[in-house]
Amino acid sequence: MPKSRMSGVNRRDAIIMAAKKVFAENGLRGTSVKSIAQAAGVSEALLYKHFSSKEELYSAVLQFSRDLGLAHITELKNVGPGTEALVFFVYLLVETITLGVPERSVDQKAHERLFFRSLVSNNEYAEKALETVGTYLFDDLILASFDAAARAGDLVESPISCRDRMWFVHHLSMAMNLCNLTGSPTCEYATPMPKLAEHAVLFCLRGLGLTDQAIRKYYQPDTLRAQMMRLHEGLSSA
Repeated sequence: MPKSRMSGVNRRDAIIMAAKKVFAENGLRGTSVKSIAQAAGVSEALLYKHFSSKEELYSAVLQFSRDLGLAHITELKNVGPGTEALVFFVYLLVETITLGVPERSVDQKAHERLFFRSLVSNNEYAEKALETVGTYLFDDLILASFDAAARAGDLVESPISCRDRMWFVHHLSMAMNLCNLTGSPTCEYATPMPKLAEHAVLFCLRGLGLTDQAIRKYYQPDTLRAQMMRLHEGLSSA
């Protein structure tokens, strides 16, 4: 039976995914077009039919990752604003960053390594990723749930802006991810990682200013996990 050939679009996406892993391992400066072509299983000539340079390919990786992030955020727009939604958003953010998404484990690890490498080098990849989170997740989606929670009496007053509080949640999650980037924790926690992530969510909810009553009512990890898995399954089948 003859092998089916990839379409131009599929081939281009496959090259981008391969390039993402190579850039994550070696950085932009340490990556060659040859190494990307080898990782993608194509000739350099074929790669150049899709991309004129490794810089153009790096830009395509940036755009691909941004589009993927926006696709996830778009799915969340079906969740109406409120305290329950705020708790879910925090749970989703912490769990996804600290533990990952099984169906996207390879791509997510490449994203994480590329993100952290970017922070100590050209910063462009990390800057674009955080811009997407700040604008489309925090500003366009989550802040409305802060307002709704405050109106419901579920949120105590704080001198810290809601946006900054969400950045604290994000950065705590990224720090936990970094300390577990190799798959083995760099410090000895008293709690297994899955339960530790749940504790981190609780820590963040208290830090955001949610009342104890609201946390008891809405922070139900098993229910939230099922909701998160349905979301991931929907994205995987899309």
